[in-house]
Amino acid sequence: MTAPGVRSGLRVLVVDDDVDTVETTSLLFLMSGYDAQTAFSGSEAIERARAFKPHLILLDIGMPKMNGYAVARELRRSASVLRMSSMGPALKPMAGVPGGTLSSRASPSRA
Repeated sequence: MTAPGVRSGLRVLVVDDDVDTVETTSLLFLMSGYDAQTAFSGSEAIERARAFKPHLILLDIGMPKMNGYAVARELRRSASVLRMSSMGPALKPMAGVPGGTLSSRASPSRA
């Protein structure tokens, strides 16, 4: 989903297996003038990120098949990654991701 009147030039990729979270979060970015795209799985996130080249990736950690940690390790040099999770503390460094820690926040639909 890309807004016709994108003003900021900043690209955001929203990744979560929860459709409501993805649609709501991406709509907020679009309404704020960002170019936002969505993905609903880890493999789709990697594919979209390589094509879209986002500046920021909002990434759910608890996705089935390929979790957010695996996606972050794959894309850590491509964009800043902001972790979204309903599990555990809202703010927690992403352990196990080489190259530094990534920011984290509670998922908007689950906070």
